[in-house]
Amino acid sequence: MKVLIVEDDPINQEAAKEQLADHDLIIMKSFVEFFKTFNDCLGGKPKLDLSSFDAVLTDINLPSPHDRKGVEQAATGFVVALKAIQARVKYVGIITDASHHDDAYGKALDLWIHKPPFKSGGIAIWPECYHAGYYKGDRVVKDWARLLSGLISA
Repeated sequence: MKVLIVEDDPINQEAAKEQLADHDLIIMKSFVEFFKTFNDCLGGKPKLDLSSFDAVLTDINLPSPHDRKGVEQAATGFVVALKAIQARVKYVGIITDASHHDDAYGKALDLWIHKPPFKSGGIAIWPECYHAGYYKGDRVVKDWARLLSGLISA
């Protein structure tokens, strides 16, 4: 499968490469990179055709496109998912390691805590990495393979 990952954390990028090694994988490190690659709203031609991907898997919180220092996060992963849905990508997954104790989106997505991913029409959302990840050393990393497998089996 041709899979696009949008993830800013290098450890989770490496996890995606390891877990999805048997797929044709492209990793984008920011929403800005995604936007510049697939933007067609200003009449320009996108650099890649988003509809050519079988799956788009994204983190929710990515560096904000309005933060020049690159430290502020924004929930632009939702925009990535909506753009993938608009392009009729078959499998669209959102995953996050946002804590429901510290993050507004984590709190909002608590509806699915301790449950399997929410699935509807080829889209899956896993609200917390504590349930959508595994320990690698002393850190939880995102389980991209499980997210993709869950999407395919839905």
